[in-house]
Amino acid sequence: MNGIPVPECSAQDVDAGEITDRLNRLAARRGPAPPRQAGRGRDRLLQLADQAAEPTREQATALLHAVLSAVKRKAISEPFATRLLDKMLPDAVAGRAPPPAALVLPEVTSAATFAEAQRVVLRAVAAGALTPAQGKMISNMLARTWAAVRLAQHHRERDQPSR
Repeated sequence: MNGIPVPECSAQDVDAGEITDRLNRLAARRGPAPPRQAGRGRDRLLQLADQAAEPTREQATALLHAVLSAVKRKAISEPFATRLLDKMLPDAVAGRAPPPAALVLPEVTSAATFAEAQRVVLRAVAAGALTPAQGKMISNMLARTWAAVRLAQHHRERDQPSR
């Protein structure tokens, strides 16, 4: 990266503590680093993050505090902080997918069945069986299904010969 020689080190040589220390030193500066020096420290941090072993819970907490402090003091940018945390704490950044929920929804064929399906989703969110994001996604899917059913009914009525 940028032709800067960086000594190689193994994962045993690098831990989250070293990265946290470097971030704390960056955050201790007043304001952002001069442009000619800014890239070197960030490149080294990313390289260390690639080589580091998975941090313990305590190390991850310290790392997160150091990253937030560095961002607050404008020693690193928010996009860089996100990249660093993606490398160091991939499970925490990505989040865990909620377990699938089993819902029994009525077939949407009328306004009444559409309303009943929406009611089932709302109750599942209220009971905690679905996350609000899951409920919104299912609710939007039901709304699109209901719109398609109404459109199909409209076309059927239009195409029928009048008596």
